[in-house]
Amino acid sequence: MRRFFGREELSVEGFARTAPLIDAMREIGVAHGATVSQVALNWVITRFGDTVVAISGASRPEQADGAAGAMDFELTAAEVGELNGLSLP
Repeated sequence: MRRFFGREELSVEGFARTAPLIDAMREIGVAHGATVSQVALNWVITRFGDTVVAISGASRPEQADGAAGAMDFELTAAEVGELNGLSLP
């Protein structure tokens, strides 16, 4: 996620720009019974799965279990398209 959420996103302007993406992830998560983190990880794997290995920063077993749950659901093409569109600068 660092590729999408670098230091500039930590500013007020950056947060305002990324808030719609996070809101969309939240709504998608509700539809799938998943957390925002699980949606984000699923999206990255779905989008870049052939070229990127997504590494979750889990420091506790329950965090690793949550990250593994990111692939317990499938994002629709419309959901992926929405997230892709919202992630563009």
